[in-house]
Amino acid sequence: MESTTYISPHIIARRDEEADEEHVMYVDSENALVVFRSAEEAEKFRASSGRYPASEGFEASGLDHVGVARACVRHGLERVCMPEPWTGESNVEFFDAADFVGMLRESVVEGRA
Repeated sequence: MESTTYISPHIIARRDEEADEEHVMYVDSENALVVFRSAEEAEKFRASSGRYPASEGFEASGLDHVGVARACVRHGLERVCMPEPWTGESNVEFFDAADFVGMLRESVVEGRA
């Protein structure tokens, strides 16, 4: 029996209004935006790693498929990196950004059916 996994895409980002810049968590060597399955997964990562703290203005931001696509374009990222549910391991899966956005878009359409 096939199981369905539902995600609520979240990225870790910080907006610098003065410099009109946005900083996002990404994997430089893979040119990939890191997209967590949920806000809870992003927070588990931050708590475990100590990286991207709220004290430095970072927050987990929810995005839809359009938001993920825009973040990739804005930051010149061609891939998406999605960590497995956070266990302290670094298991991740990489997707072509366009394919990932397409899967998100389809899931929204299927969810309305």
